[in-house]
Amino acid sequence: FLLPCHECDLVSAVSPGKDGQWLQCPRCQHPLMRPAQNDQLTPALAFTALLLLTLSLLFPYLGFEKNGIERAMTVTDAAYELAIYHHPALAVIVIATIIVIPALYLLSVCWIHMSLASPGPLPGSLFLARWLPRMQPWMMADVFAIAALVSLVKIIAMAHIQLLSAFWTFSGFALILLITVTRMNTIGLWQRLLGDLQQPAQAQAGDTAQRQGLIGCQWCGQLQPLGQSHRCHHCHSFLHERHPFNLQRVWALLVTAILCCFPAHLFP
Repeated sequence: FLLPCHECDLVSAVSPGKDGQWLQCPRCQHPLMRPAQNDQLTPALAFTALLLLTLSLLFPYLGFEKNGIERAMTVTDAAYELAIYHHPALAVIVIATIIVIPALYLLSVCWIHMSLASPGPLPGSLFLARWLPRMQPWMMADVFAIAALVSLVKIIAMAHIQLLSAFWTFSGFALILLITVTRMNTIGLWQRLLGDLQQPAQAQAGDTAQRQGLIGCQWCGQLQPLGQSHRCHHCHSFLHERHPFNLQRVWALLVTAILCCFPAHLFP
């Protein structure tokens, strides 16, 4: 079947490969899809990550001892301390990015694979499949784990630090979450949910979709006539020939990052 590349827009003739092997664009080598007909490892990893996250919330994360005063902190204490010291918005962001959104992502992965294994689709599976790739950029569990290690290096000279049980379970959760995310591929997932992609009659391999008057859905890879509809007729996601105000957003983010960079390094 024909599949457009999300990076260079080249339409390629893709033949099903081995399960778990990524198929790449022949021009820019961007990963196109990963066939997985009987993927049992991904839901197993997602369920394991959920168990590790639950254990991380039940047990202490770090132990501090200085001048005979001891204290144990949990993962949620990071957000609690931020809220106490007048940063409630930042506390909500921390809880959302390291616990809530990753948990919702993993639950969605388990639910979708349960739907694939059941005789009929479970309610909400298509909605969750549509939101899975949108949740990925907001999961920061691995960033939190690395930031905790960096912070420990700085404060280890001021107090005696103990890495308690939740530190190891949360580190395992962050690692398995990262592996689960890398195994997820939206095009392969939509094919398993809705069947093979439909091939437009005028589509040909070896040329870009735009030159052929086509547009490819960035989520499911479906090729369809350009300008005919604002939604993909395969997965019903919004279609964009180019994301609105894309260059303006990039410049705004770049300038903001430069302005924030200097005070972040110069002030305590």
